[in-house]
Amino acid sequence: MITVMATDLKVAHRRKRPKLSQNKARAGTDLRKISPMTLALGAAMFLVGLSLAAAAPYRAIIATEVLGISNDQYALIVAVGAVVGAAVSLALGALSDVIKDRRWLVILCAAVGAFGYGLVSQVPVALVFAIAFGAIIPLGNAALSQILGYARSYYAATDPDAAAFMMSVLRSLISLAWVIVPPLAGWIAAQGSPLVTFDISAVAGVGVVLIFVALAFVPAAAAASNRSEGVPAPLRIAPERLWGLGGIALIRCALIMSATTTPLVLRMNYGASLADVGINASVAAAMEVPMMLGWAYAAKRWSSEGILALNAVIYAIYFGLIPFAGSSFGVLMLQPLNALATAALLSLTIAYAQEAIAGRVGTSTALIDTLTLVATWIGAALFAALARPDSYFSVIAALGVCSLLGGAMIWFKARPQA
Repeated sequence: MITVMATDLKVAHRRKRPKLSQNKARAGTDLRKISPMTLALGAAMFLVGLSLAAAAPYRAIIATEVLGISNDQYALIVAVGAVVGAAVSLALGALSDVIKDRRWLVILCAAVGAFGYGLVSQVPVALVFAIAFGAIIPLGNAALSQILGYARSYYAATDPDAAAFMMSVLRSLISLAWVIVPPLAGWIAAQGSPLVTFDISAVAGVGVVLIFVALAFVPAAAAASNRSEGVPAPLRIAPERLWGLGGIALIRCALIMSATTTPLVLRMNYGASLADVGINASVAAAMEVPMMLGWAYAAKRWSSEGILALNAVIYAIYFGLIPFAGSSFGVLMLQPLNALATAALLSLTIAYAQEAIAGRVGTSTALIDTLTLVATWIGAALFAALARPDSYFSVIAALGVCSLLGGAMIWFKARPQA
């Protein structure tokens, strides 16, 4: 299947993609000539990744061990926050397509997120945690989709041939933050209280605010503002994208639940230590960064649908091999396969979703959060139905099936155009 897919990718490239001139093909992708705007956007993306990577690994520990929140209560807070986050992201995405300047929405979201993390750090009680993670921080998390929407709009106006490529580059900076930050934040937390990780997230949010306040006074940055007048583009998902978006939801289910289930497999099925779990995660994240750039270059030659479908198959193979790994070291040896697929499935889905609604890049970008919400619900249902106290192999198998089905749905959309 992989051989057939690779062959069809080449055919799709010859039939679908007009040949770019040499100058255009190089436009915006020469990493030796990075513009100040790209540096600013890259710094903002890294800070967003820093904020997430500092807090996420310790959020549940702070809730249950420091604040005394029960597992059921914590699950309810997370579920409410996910719904609020998806709704807020969609609303702000639609708003960003009609207001004059997207930059102020980024500033709003980043400031609210920094306030939420700082609030919990300074007032560490269960009620404040519930309010912050159920209502305040979800608005702050929308800064990610707002920055991506702003960046896509900016590059579409200044260098459209490089727009999709730059989305992958910017997304890779979040993975870079996940390589660097969790061990450092863990060491800092070990010196005192885990709550200090929320202070790190708050400071990162303030950094994003400062970057975009500065950009608000840079004339060249206004290229991403909405300059069109009259009636905005209709709010309609392209019919040919519906299957693909459904496939992305299934793939994101596999991605999200892998982060939860793989550590449990390592601990329960293979008796791994906490250090082994951290090493597996760090090794995969470190390899994802260069691989994301590699897949971004590949997407300039081949169709994104084909690349996504191919990597969905690779990801399913990775899941299929985990039960046969035999030990935590065996799972570690599978991480290059994991990183190869994850790099494409995390980065290229952003550009794919951003093209779902023509003329509405903000709303299209916000679809990623909605797909993530759907994926989380599907994954939670699978976990509840299949997880066993002594083994999680059945959940891993289900995630492989989700990846295969998602790839098939994306490929089904691509085949008629090949």
